[in-house]
Amino acid sequence: MMRAAYALPDFSIGSNGHVASMMFPATDLINFSIVYVLGLLNRGTPPAHKRLMLLAGILILDPAVARLIQTIDAPFALIPIVELALFALLIGYDFLTLRKPHWCSLLGLALFFAAMAAKLSVAQTQAWENIAQIVFG
Repeated sequence: MMRAAYALPDFSIGSNGHVASMMFPATDLINFSIVYVLGLLNRGTPPAHKRLMLLAGILILDPAVARLIQTIDAPFALIPIVELALFALLIGYDFLTLRKPHWCSLLGLALFFAAMAAKLSVAQTQAWENIAQIVFG
């Protein structure tokens, strides 16, 4: 799917250019893969497993949330706010049940912010353009 999107010159997410837009699905897929594999590896630890599987869902929600925001004609900036609200609910649950955030919840939040940083900065670089050409071109 990502190669097909890269092949379309009009492909764009938000106000990003064609190549910079490829960072969105790339980081979503990387983050999903990290927490999903960790979830599988932590099947014997129910608190970690359930959080990691929930985080896998949250971290891959970007396209669905974006379509919802676009459908209701809301600003593009609302997408990360919706996703952060889901993290807030999870960390709130951690505080209610554990009196502190679980390491899995913090890992998911860190991955979310790392992806945001990549989308806002790395995606605009020549290095990303070269990587995208190799991976998707």
